[in-house]
Amino acid sequence: MDLREYQKGATNTFKPSKDLDEHEGRILNWALGLANEAGEVAGVVKHLIFHNEPFERMEVAKEIGDVLWYVAALCTTFKIDMGVCAELNLAKLTYRHGGVAYDANGSAHRHERESAFEQTELYKQLEERIKCE
Repeated sequence: MDLREYQKGATNTFKPSKDLDEHEGRILNWALGLANEAGEVAGVVKHLIFHNEPFERMEVAKEIGDVLWYVAALCTTFKIDMGVCAELNLAKLTYRHGGVAYDANGSAHRHERESAFEQTELYKQLEERIKCE
């Protein structure tokens, strides 16, 4: 296919842009920053594994720290306590894998297990704590 033809056809599916208010702009900034920093962590790992570059613990720590900063910014903006968010994640993973170490079966059925987890009392308690922040 001619790429000019594709580009012209693709423009028909563009969603109209919108002006962002300050709050939306902040959220977009933090989310894009998080994606960028996660990409930088991935880049360090890629260079370690595929380019045989030496492991630089400080580089990984700095990039992970940047990821945490953006997570903190998003949690603050959405009024979510990072500790409760971490608690929710660990509870979800524990439920998914049956309270044991990683389980391939649990991972393969994670969507069903997550739906079941959302019906538990623990999930409802964590949800309430997140809503009350």
